[in-house]
Amino acid sequence: MLVESLVMLAIIASVILMSYMKEKKEAALEMTPFLFLPAMYTAANYISPWIASLTGFSVPTVFTGIIVFAAVVSSLFVGFFTGRFKTKNTKAMYSIMSIVFNLVLMFVYIVNLWDAV
Repeated sequence: MLVESLVMLAIIASVILMSYMKEKKEAALEMTPFLFLPAMYTAANYISPWIASLTGFSVPTVFTGIIVFAAVVSSLFVGFFTGRFKTKNTKAMYSIMSIVFNLVLMFVYIVNLWDAV
């Protein structure tokens, strides 16, 4: 799942870059929370064994904790960027779609992790 996560990072980063180059800096900024969860998944592959050895928890438990933490932080950033929209409907749709994206991606990461164990 590491390769898929890196591909997601590349796709999201390229969409952000294209939006920025098309003078849509606001749209590019509002897409940045989507980078956090795949980036933390990538980092968790390397740091969770080290954290597990320090804390005494199992590696899958630490990995799951990192992924849940990343989803919560990403959703908080979504809430922060929601205030940038003018209409209530746009705010609601951005929030709902972004948080659902985070939750589904978190669920996929965790299920894939625990299936491998």
